[in-house]
Amino acid sequence: MSAPPVAPIPSALPRIQIASDVHVPQWAARRRTPPFSAAPQANPLILAGDICNGLPDPQTMNWLSNLSGMPYWEDGILMVLGNHDYYGLDLDHAIDLWREALKGTRIRLLHREVAQIGAARVAGCTLWTDYDRADRYVMRLAQMCMSDHRCITCGGSPALPASMLAAPQARRHFLPGLTPGADDAP
Repeated sequence: MSAPPVAPIPSALPRIQIASDVHVPQWAARRRTPPFSAAPQANPLILAGDICNGLPDPQTMNWLSNLSGMPYWEDGILMVLGNHDYYGLDLDHAIDLWREALKGTRIRLLHREVAQIGAARVAGCTLWTDYDRADRYVMRLAQMCMSDHRCITCGGSPALPASMLAAPQARRHFLPGLTPGADDAP
């Protein structure tokens, strides 16, 4: 028995290239560049988090600048921060600091924003765990075991599970209004 045929992607929708969990500093420590192959037919490129630890160091900035200089992705490069990209930063200031660091590149940081790429909308935001619906045991365990709670601050204090749930970045109100049918856009 053969599988049913896969429907082709409508030509109006973009072909998107996604790269995540690149962790450039780990490659740089080994004097190597992260393996990455551009897909020339893709547009845009989405960097989906964990590019580095905190703000980009010189090696990461060099890697991002090289990507930005490639002749692909006419609609540019979109980026969403992952948990590691917040390391050493305060949730209240991280987005502004990252946007400043990315100035002069073709990289657009999406933070609770939507980019229109042809007929498609690309929504970008960092999603944090809900700690199994704010379960106290799960929150205690996460605080003890997850490095996020030692490496990220919120309002100048350690980003404990309760503060992560309360932070504006943790709010998921942004995504529900983007579901298909909300305004008849794909």
